[in-house]
Amino acid sequence: MASYESLHSLLLQRKEGELKIKDPRTTGLCVDNILGDPNTLATTSTSMLAWVLTFVASVIASTQDTDPYPNYCWFSVAFMLCLIVGIFAVIASDTTEEYHVAIVGFLAAGLILTTSSVNNLLYTSNAAKQAAASGFVVLSIVNIAWIFYISSPPTNRTARFGSIT
Repeated sequence: MASYESLHSLLLQRKEGELKIKDPRTTGLCVDNILGDPNTLATTSTSMLAWVLTFVASVIASTQDTDPYPNYCWFSVAFMLCLIVGIFAVIASDTTEEYHVAIVGFLAAGLILTTSSVNNLLYTSNAAKQAAASGFVVLSIVNIAWIFYISSPPTNRTARFGSIT
């Protein structure tokens, strides 16, 4: 009987009707996958800026002596950082087709976390909490854009701009 141990370490990728086996240990990260796609470049850069805004405003809001900063908002900040880094790594390694279901699930959880954080932080009189809420709003918008973009079939994605240059 044939051994299938080595098949677990390989990623299968289907492109243009033929089946190619891609070893993730040799492909690595290619930043051209992000820089060459305007949609991905815009959403990843926007999400990074929104995360920095949210983090800085959360730090300022938690250092003030008014009502305490909610703990699940800190979890939302940490979760969104992991999500942004993970999506960057998946797109840069060109493994979106393999992980799109898991990514969409994590994005849905992130959307729930960010919108709950907006709901709690926006209606306060503390300006730092309102600034953090505005960062969470932008992160929610980016989450929605990523859910639609990543869950669409690869042939229907509008971001395949390989022939523009």
